[in-house]
Amino acid sequence: MRSTPVLTWGVFRWSESAARWTALPSPLHDVWAIVPHADHSGVIFLTNGNGPPGNTGRLLMSRDHGAHWEEPALPATFILPL
Repeated sequence: MRSTPVLTWGVFRWSESAARWTALPSPLHDVWAIVPHADHSGVIFLTNGNGPPGNTGRLLMSRDHGAHWEEPALPATFILPL
């Protein structure tokens, strides 16, 4: 993943082959932070909420470059070292 802009209406990924931004298939809105794992393994951590003023939020994790998302149980033990 080259870069992932975060907008209030979803998450997008740059596609080199299509030379355009494509939306990741997910119901993720009001994303506040997105961080790819430093080892470039495809693991991405993301936080989102229900927007301003916001009273809910969650941590999500993808193991496949954002194609699928899961909500890890916290406290979590991750397979990959952080």
